[in-house]
Amino acid sequence: MIAEDIDNIELKIDLENVSEYKVYKDFDTILVLNNEGCADFINGFSCKGILKFKQACIDGFDFEYLTSHHRSPLAVVCGVIDIESSNERWSDFYFSVDPITGNLEKLCVAR
Repeated sequence: MIAEDIDNIELKIDLENVSEYKVYKDFDTILVLNNEGCADFINGFSCKGILKFKQACIDGFDFEYLTSHHRSPLAVVCGVIDIESSNERWSDFYFSVDPITGNLEKLCVAR
C-alpha cells in the first residue's frame, strides 16, 4: 500500500509487496518497485494514482533501487543477474526511465 500526500491531496495506491516507491512530481510520475528483494517489474503511476505503465527489466538484469541521475531525473539501478556468464564487466548500472512509456535506457555504471 502506498499512501502519499501530494499537494494536500491524499493518494492511496493498493499494491502488495511494495519494496520502494519514489514520487517525481515534476513528471507526474510515481515509480514503484513491488517485490521483496530484486523486482521483476517497475510500475509507473500518475500522481492521481492511475497506472501509466508496467515495465519488465532488461534481459539479464534485475531492478535494485530507484534513484535519480544527472542525465535522467527518473532512474533506476539494475544489477546483472549472473555476472559470471554475462558480457558485462560491471555488476550494477543506471537506467533512465521514460515517464510516459516506462522504457529503459542504459546510462552508465553505478558505483
